[in-house]
Amino acid sequence: MKNDFGTRLRSLRKERSLTQAQLADFLGKSPSAVRMWELGSNEPDMTSLIRLANLFDCSLDYLLCREMNTPADLPGRMNAPVFSVSEFNTAGEYPRLRALPSPFCSDGFSYLYIIPENDDMVPLINAGDVVLIRKQDSCLNGQIALVSCAGVCILRKLLYQDGGIVLQPLNPTYPAVFVPMEEVGTQSVLFYGIAVQITREI
Repeated sequence: MKNDFGTRLRSLRKERSLTQAQLADFLGKSPSAVRMWELGSNEPDMTSLIRLANLFDCSLDYLLCREMNTPADLPGRMNAPVFSVSEFNTAGEYPRLRALPSPFCSDGFSYLYIIPENDDMVPLINAGDVVLIRKQDSCLNGQIALVSCAGVCILRKLLYQDGGIVLQPLNPTYPAVFVPMEEVGTQSVLFYGIAVQITREI
């Protein structure tokens, strides 16, 4: 593990406005352990690394600074494992892991994978497809977004209209929903991000 790990850990911790003691408490470690990691005089165990990656919403490769010494043109590089269905999975299955495609590994965004369970976005997105979501709290007109509407997470095409946004399914058998602009960003309607890649497993 490169000594740059300590620098990256300190930077991620400060971005979240966490003290060493707070981070240590989250991990079930002593503050001195976190201090030694940041100084590069000791290294965390694998369980702590996974908890750090989950807390800071980054890959293990990013946390360990592996992109700093990996050739950028390495073909087929798949170096950022992420949870496939994250917190939006309702099936209760053991979460599989997928790799983040290399074009997305160093663009500064956070990602998650979801697997839709119904056909409201066919023909573009089928039930069981794997959809890569780039986390962001706003979307452009016409983009496919992951939205929480009345507490339910759904994929919808966003269409901006006077005074609000239409959440449009692509399957015409499902109804569109108009959301007044004052409700956008509240607990009624929250944006999680936009769909940037769809994988269909055959």
